[in-house]
Amino acid sequence: MFAASSHVMWIPVCDLTMRRTGYSNHLINWAIFFIHGGYQDSLSGCSYTRILVTDMETSLYRLLWRNQLIATLNEVHPFDFPWVCARFVAEEMDPQIYQFLQWIDRESKTEDGIINDPPFPNELLDDWYIEKPDGSKSEIMFPVFDFSDGTVEWR
Repeated sequence: MFAASSHVMWIPVCDLTMRRTGYSNHLINWAIFFIHGGYQDSLSGCSYTRILVTDMETSLYRLLWRNQLIATLNEVHPFDFPWVCARFVAEEMDPQIYQFLQWIDRESKTEDGIINDPPFPNELLDDWYIEKPDGSKSEIMFPVFDFSDGTVEWR
């Protein structure tokens, strides 16, 4: 899922505090994923950590339920393994699917998260797919839309 321009690099931890200095100037449009491990420079006292830096995928992906197009996705990037995140443009969809996705959105924002069975047919829980730009499909769990900020997550 990582873009072809992904690479691992060592970076001073202080540059990841959103100060626009050093490396962080060049990482503004990149997704950053921390990799465990690091070291402290004995001369400067600065701590370093390894990060994976990848530009966000700009190709269009498609989110499908069965064979029905639900949303077109862009800016696809790993979020919090095994989760993947993207921005979406929703398509016109069956009202029951839309209500199901809104319910998931609301429940996912509660303190306990999604702990109750949805008040919808169980068939809506399965048969979700991501179609990649090359036409291949990957089955996923039901997606978690955030309609307020235009993002969707899945695994």
